[in-house]
Order: sequence, then structure tokens, then C-alpha cells
Amino acid sequence: MTAILIGPRKSGRSLLARIFAAKSGGTIIDDAERVPETQLFHAWNRAQEEHRPLLIVADAAPPEWKVKLPDLRSRLAASPIAAIGAPDDEPHAAVAGASVRAAEPRCAARSGRLARHPN
Repeated sequence: MTAILIGPRKSGRSLLARIFAAKSGGTIIDDAERVPETQLFHAWNRAQEEHRPLLIVADAAPPEWKVKLPDLRSRLAASPIAAIGAPDDEPHAAVAGASVRAAEPRCAARSGRLARHPN
């Protein structure tokens, strides 16, 4: 099966695609709108023949790519599309806060050791 993941750059879409590939044994094509159409076409066909998942990652949905190959255009039109939005400040703040909280015990332990050091 082939699916398409769209979203803005820096949204985490490539990270999600790498996780997908690692867990499924599938293949990803990132920045697909910049990949030659024949390469996409052959990758799509190969994924179907080998019964391996293919995740195509792009900024926008294929209709915006102006695909010239009719067979590729029809295959992409038949593929499910998932969209990821741009991250907002709330998730960034949560991740940053969690990172700081996770680092606090290590920092406190290190500073305690440094304070007790004889030199």
C-alpha cells in the first residue's frame, strides 16, 4: 500500500516517516514533489509488486504538483493522504519543559559531586 503524508517543513513529517519505515519495513520518499516522476512511478509500482508499504512525503497534495505522467497521476489520486499541521508553541513548550525536568536530576547530581570534589 502507498500513502501520502503532507505538511509543512519542520512539522515532524520526515521524523514520522522514518519511524513508519523502521516499524513497517517500508520505504519512504521524502520531498516527493522534487523527485523525478518516473522515479516515483517505479517506486509506487515496486511497492505494490513487493507488497511493501511506501510513504510519500511532500509539502502539498499531488494535485498541486502538476504531475504530467497520467499513470502516476492516477496512482497518486488513489493513494490515501494524511496531513500534519505546523507545530504551534504549546507542544514546543511542553517538550522543552519535559526536557528540562528530565535533565534536572542529572544536573543536580553532577553539581553535588562537583561541590564535594576535594580540589
